[in-house]
Amino acid sequence: MGKLRVAAGTITYGNRSGFLYRTVDQLITEDFDRIYVLFNGVSRIVVSEAEARYAGRQVFFIVSDQNEGSAGGYLRLLSYVLKNDDCDRLLLLDDDNLVPNGFLGRALDVCARSSDIFYFHRPDRVIPLQTCLEEKPWKILGSDCNFLGRNIFSKTPISLATNDGDLLAAPYGGLFLPRAAIEKGIFPDREFYLYADDYDYTFRLCVEGGFNIVFVRHPEIMDLEKSFHVKDRGFSLFKNRYSDATEQQMYFSVRNQVYFSLRESSFATKFFLNMAVISPIFLIQFLIVFEYKKAYLFLKAMIAGTRWGLASRITD
Repeated sequence: MGKLRVAAGTITYGNRSGFLYRTVDQLITEDFDRIYVLFNGVSRIVVSEAEARYAGRQVFFIVSDQNEGSAGGYLRLLSYVLKNDDCDRLLLLDDDNLVPNGFLGRALDVCARSSDIFYFHRPDRVIPLQTCLEEKPWKILGSDCNFLGRNIFSKTPISLATNDGDLLAAPYGGLFLPRAAIEKGIFPDREFYLYADDYDYTFRLCVEGGFNIVFVRHPEIMDLEKSFHVKDRGFSLFKNRYSDATEQQMYFSVRNQVYFSLRESSFATKFFLNMAVISPIFLIQFLIVFEYKKAYLFLKAMIAGTRWGLASRITD
């Protein structure tokens, strides 16, 4: 068999050219066969500048006039690659993910001709590493019936699906997908818009598609910017993980996590007991520092996620 054809793909928002150019420049150095960049609701000026910078290179641009969020963006990117590229492997990256020198050769040595999905470690994302070290693939998703990662009951797996991988889910950035995973017909759910769509997508690849996600410690992929939910804020009685998030970030993060956990819970009653005990803690933390709008949006997101999750349980 000949050399594997390997592509890379990322999506970008707003004007993040400072990150994007570093990411793409390094991918060109690594000699990926094709590099795809999806502009997600980006101005024409930013697109034109990128087109001029990479004219004549193996960089291909996909333009979405509207920002479709990470879910819609990666859905469009994966669909485009499926239709227009016959690559054997596709590396997904966030627009601020920087691969190290020699990455492609080492990555191909690791995966050889395996049919598994590989996830390359990003030091800023410690949960996948902890999950792998504890040999509990489900832990990356939280325990059964959890509410926003917290649980007053004993911590049992969120899914009992048989799987030989290291992880039952993973972020987009760092995923090394085999062609078979792209052709499986399992794609990100655009209804998520932002946050948790990557875990939902990869979870379904494992449970419905039968794929394993193998964690790779080295080579590492570096994040040039930290996401709001992985920043170290220290401990405070008056702050929680959403205290420094924008209203949009908090809404979709809460809504989507509530939906996913309720959808996958073995007993809805236990989920709602967790919600009843834990949600007031978040609300008090907002109210005590006069974040009334965030408290309102938290409730709104919680209700929306609950309705969505219940509807999913009924239809399933």
